[in-house]
Amino acid sequence: MNIVIFFLGAISLALPSQGDLILYKQPQYVNLSAQAWADPTTALAADETQLVFWRMGSKIMPADWDLSALTGVAVPKAAFNTTQRGVPHASTEQAGELTAVQDEGSMGASTSSTVQYYNGTFGAYLNTYLSPPIQGNLATLIISNDWSSPVHVWARSGAGVRVTLSLAVPQASKAPSSAIYVTTSFGLHHYTGSGSDAFVWYETSIFDLDRAQSEWVNADTISKQAIIHGVLNGPGNSRYHTQTPGSSNASSQVFPTAGRFQFSVCASHLVTGLTDVHTRMPSFNLPLDAAGWAITHINIELEALAGAQAGYHVSDLTVESIDQCQ
Repeated sequence: MNIVIFFLGAISLALPSQGDLILYKQPQYVNLSAQAWADPTTALAADETQLVFWRMGSKIMPADWDLSALTGVAVPKAAFNTTQRGVPHASTEQAGELTAVQDEGSMGASTSSTVQYYNGTFGAYLNTYLSPPIQGNLATLIISNDWSSPVHVWARSGAGVRVTLSLAVPQASKAPSSAIYVTTSFGLHHYTGSGSDAFVWYETSIFDLDRAQSEWVNADTISKQAIIHGVLNGPGNSRYHTQTPGSSNASSQVFPTAGRFQFSVCASHLVTGLTDVHTRMPSFNLPLDAAGWAITHINIELEALAGAQAGYHVSDLTVESIDQCQ
C-alpha cells in the first residue's frame, strides 16, 4: 500500500437513512492528460477518478502500442495516444534479467508499465523487470478516488458499505522470490472534535500470484499505517467482510474471463479488524468505535516486487452505502 495520506478536516458527510446510496461509480471516461500521475506530491482532485504510478519515476508518456494481450483491454490504434499512458523503459542495467519475462510483448514498445482507460474500463500492465521500483521495494499502478468530505457510513445502526466490481487478470508471471497481487483498499480516518486522530488501511485481496492467501493485520511498509487485510475466500469465511453469495473468489492463478466480485463491510467487521490491530500492535492505539470512522479514499492496486509482471482490467467499480449490512 503506497498512497500519500492527506488528513482531512472535520467537515464530513453523515448519511441519512435513505436506502442504499451510490458513493462512487467508475466513470465511462477519464481524461488521462489531467487524471494520470507519476508519484504525485500534492493532493489530487477529490471526487474524480485518478490513475497513479508509484515509485517508477516522475515521467509518464503516451503509449503507442497494443496491450490487449497483456491487459485484456483492446484499444483501437487511433485512440492509443489519448487512452494509454506509461513510463519509459528503464535502461538495460536497471531492467536486469529481462529474459525472465514471459510473453510480456513490450520490449519494442515506447513504454513498459502502462495504464489504459477505454470505454469505462481501466487496464493496467505492471512490469518490474522493465520498470523496477526506484525507491523502496514495491512498484504500484492504481485507480483511485478521494472523497471531498469523509463519508460516515457506519454512523447509522446496521449500516455499512458495499463494493462491486468486475475484474480479470489475463496473464502474469514472476521470479520465485517476487510477488505480484491485486487488492481493493479503503483509506479510513477516525474523527473526533476538530479533525482526524487516526488512520487505517482496510484492504481486500482479489489476486496474489502463486501465493497462499490469508487474512491478517500488520503495519504497511510504505506508509507505516496499520493494515486490516481480508480475502474473498467465499461467503462466511472472513472476519473482515461479508462476501455476497455468487461473488467470485480471490485467486492465486490468472483468470482471463472477468469475475464479478461483491462484498460488504459492516460495523462489526470494522470493529473486529480494529480489535485485531489493537491486540497485535497496541502502539497504534486505534479507536474501536465504528461510528467515528469514515471512508476518505478507495483504490484498486496492482503492486509488485522487482522481478514480476502482470496485466489486469477492472470495470463497473461501484461503492455504495447500505442500510442493512449483515
